[in-house]
Amino acid sequence: LGASVAGTSPLKWNALLNLVSDAASPEIQRRLIAAMRAAEAAGALVMNGASAHAASAGKVAQHALLNLAGLRAPATIAVSEAPAADLLRAATAAGLRYPLLLKPNAGGFGNGIASFASEAELRSASAERLRGAFGIDGLALLQEQVAPDSGLVGRIWLLGGEVLCAVRAPAMEIGSDGASTPSGCMANLKTAVAAVAWDPPPCVKKEVRRIAELAGASWGSVELLWPQGADQEQRLYFDLNLSCISTMPDTLVVSDSNKIWEEDFDPYTALARFVICKVVEKSSA
Repeated sequence: LGASVAGTSPLKWNALLNLVSDAASPEIQRRLIAAMRAAEAAGALVMNGASAHAASAGKVAQHALLNLAGLRAPATIAVSEAPAADLLRAATAAGLRYPLLLKPNAGGFGNGIASFASEAELRSASAERLRGAFGIDGLALLQEQVAPDSGLVGRIWLLGGEVLCAVRAPAMEIGSDGASTPSGCMANLKTAVAAVAWDPPPCVKKEVRRIAELAGASWGSVELLWPQGADQEQRLYFDLNLSCISTMPDTLVVSDSNKIWEEDFDPYTALARFVICKVVEKSSA
């Protein structure tokens, strides 16, 4: 980085923007957190800093944040790497209902997630199959697998404490490449066309703003679903992306964008303007 972090010379950064994915390797994340902490201590403007990154860098932390916000999520327990018999006992003790998902604490795009349709399938799971779900830190979530209504999930992007835009998109299938699905990544034009522009109800907007506030996030996205046959009050939040700048919808690709968003709306332009304004404000202070 070439910046002085010792003696009396302050870091000579005007601003630091977190562009590192929460799915990055532990080594990169350690370097990121060190840089952000140093910049924060030097008084530099840090957007989506250490607090926001930590709030969504792992699924266990995400669920702790949802619990703090008083929001519902699929029934979930955190588990350390263990043989199938131990996982089965933990699931039974927690009263979890099948099918179950075993999701890596660290990672993204659905990588490593295993699904178990029944108690018998979990009991017979091989060590190799389980190992992939525990990822790099030996920690995972056992979670009830909830089928979303109409097969769709909602993804809402926030910027500066307000809802920027939102889409409904087909849920990612277990075992698929999440980076190539519309709910997993909006940068893939072949699949992004399946997403539909969406205006979330006011109660949902209020909840996602609260999540971002608690995380200290300047931007990010939140995903939720409605279980099959559930009413609007039974929504479940299941994924938070509040660290780096995640891919956002392309207004030329997403369906019904002209019905929901203004004609000249571009989320990346909005983000750029937000960052520039914050840097100017900090420089003028």
